[in-house]
Amino acid sequence: MGCPAINKGANQPNVFFDEKSAQSQIPYFSSGERDDLIQRKFLEAHFNYWSDGPQVNQNNPVSAIYPGRMVDIDNISLWTWDARPFPAFPIYQDIWSDGDNWIKGHWLTARIGACSLDDLVAEILSDYSFFKFDVKDLSGWVNGFIIPNQATARQVLEPLLGLFGSTATSQNGKIKFLPAASNPVAELNPVDFVESEELPIVTTTRAQVTELPAEAIVYHDEIRIKIESIASKSTRLDTQSLRQVQMQLPAVLPAELAQNLADSRIRDAWIGREGMQISLPAQSLQYTPGDTITINDERYNGLWQIQSIEDGNERLFDLKKVERPMEMSYPSSLPARAQLPPSGFGQPLALLLDIPRPLSSAASSRNLLTAVTANPWAGNYAFASSPDTSGFELRKSSNKRATIAKLTSSLSPGPQSRWDNANIIQIAPINGEFPAKTSLAVLNGSNALAVQSDDGNWEIIQYQNAVLENDGTISLSGLLRAQLGTEMPMSHGSSAGNFLVLLDQQVETIELGELEKNLPQNWRIGPGADAISQSSYLQQSFTFTDKASKPFSPVHIKAHRLANNDLTITWKRRSRIYGDDWDAVEIPLDEVTEGYRITVFNGQNVIREFDVTTTNAVYAASDQIADFTTLPQYLSLTVGQLDAFRM
Repeated sequence: MGCPAINKGANQPNVFFDEKSAQSQIPYFSSGERDDLIQRKFLEAHFNYWSDGPQVNQNNPVSAIYPGRMVDIDNISLWTWDARPFPAFPIYQDIWSDGDNWIKGHWLTARIGACSLDDLVAEILSDYSFFKFDVKDLSGWVNGFIIPNQATARQVLEPLLGLFGSTATSQNGKIKFLPAASNPVAELNPVDFVESEELPIVTTTRAQVTELPAEAIVYHDEIRIKIESIASKSTRLDTQSLRQVQMQLPAVLPAELAQNLADSRIRDAWIGREGMQISLPAQSLQYTPGDTITINDERYNGLWQIQSIEDGNERLFDLKKVERPMEMSYPSSLPARAQLPPSGFGQPLALLLDIPRPLSSAASSRNLLTAVTANPWAGNYAFASSPDTSGFELRKSSNKRATIAKLTSSLSPGPQSRWDNANIIQIAPINGEFPAKTSLAVLNGSNALAVQSDDGNWEIIQYQNAVLENDGTISLSGLLRAQLGTEMPMSHGSSAGNFLVLLDQQVETIELGELEKNLPQNWRIGPGADAISQSSYLQQSFTFTDKASKPFSPVHIKAHRLANNDLTITWKRRSRIYGDDWDAVEIPLDEVTEGYRITVFNGQNVIREFDVTTTNAVYAASDQIADFTTLPQYLSLTVGQLDAFRM
């Protein structure tokens, strides 16, 4: 028993498509496109029909002559298994010339382990202890799916349903899953519409072109290349829109299927730009969100899906135009060898930035900043990480090209809390432009740079002026140094050849988990269309220390010796939250509790550390003698504010 993996294969499961054979056929009414799902549904239908069930005596009766049923389920043989290993077969066609026949043939290799979308959703819901659901209208399949982290059922299902253009609604006490356009439940007549006092009988809307996606990218794993992550892209050419939709899900899909799903999502978005609002009598309770309807009026041709219903004196329906799902199609040939052809792009220049930021800049401080550029530019770049040298997990995709430069001369330390008009940053741009801004704009946060210091950290600098020199370099002047508490990196200076990044909207973030803090990780960054293992990916090791959560260093440290020779130490704290509010009575405390650590040095050696909870401390004379054998004439100490983890 078998069925070809071809559109409507169950109509004529015995025929076989082979361009090299005179007996080649496609099933009745078939489009001739590949369809792995029909093969699986055909086999499931047969096994369910002949297996034990309510109709077992009718479908598979017990023989009156021999002990057993008419069809021995345990001895059904499936056509066809193949001993040749996947993906070597069918891709190595220089070894096996029948590899192309696998595409639409009866082979179960690399298909029998796949999962239909309805079964997958049912399994996920069951694992989450949901048992009242209806998935029979879902259509689609994946080779594999994983839930990598703790998540709710909704968080797991939303990207999966979004990729396949399906929705979930509540009907009759069940969660019902529907495709974007199911069979219409009714044809409405405009004469039955209700006119309310506030709204006309029919309200139509049409989204602007600039609000619609011109490109859709699906990040997924590919079964033919060792289950590695790649990006499959679909682009609409007849639009000036710059919007992009990115879909990331932990699913294993052939690249061709992922690209067709991306095509479908772009098509659905453009068709769904048409919206409508109508009102029906309050008694029209037979309709629920997710239902598809038609309207008997040539002005409103097509299928309309109910997005929401607002109940009142009448029922207000919010409709979106939809079309039936596209049939998935595949190319008629396989790639040469067991990997997708490389994109042809080289390794990018990618920088990972662990830098301080105001707390108001992000919901979570555990955001690793990323800056990437390349020439030529591939359009999208993937960021994947692993604590090991294998098992890389896709963490982020970016289509933003950062503004990056290199220092052409060294940068010395400069003054803090006032304009540095002596130092000039000389740079050679790698990509992007460096605009000049007024002093007022800079004081309001513009023109922020991350400059790589010689200790490996980054100093945050702002600048006013940018001058293009004759040799193509740029001179940046009018500097504000050591911003956001980066005094220590500034003190080390920056040498020629160090990188510089403009901190604008082209710099993106990757949110990391709490357990990833201080964990060395390997990162691979490269063109999203390539597999992570390919040479177009840059690999680097990086340890995120979450500098954004570190308190700023206190300022205005003073020490005063008392009559009893005790030393009183005072300081002012700083804040990442509203620290520049001149009307505030006191600088806000941006930590859960207030605490400071005083560290006393004897030369380069730490001889005493102690913590206090106020902005002053006493270094007792007896402790000074214990540490130095006599009262010191000069003293070296530091004061640091403690964060929530007392660091």
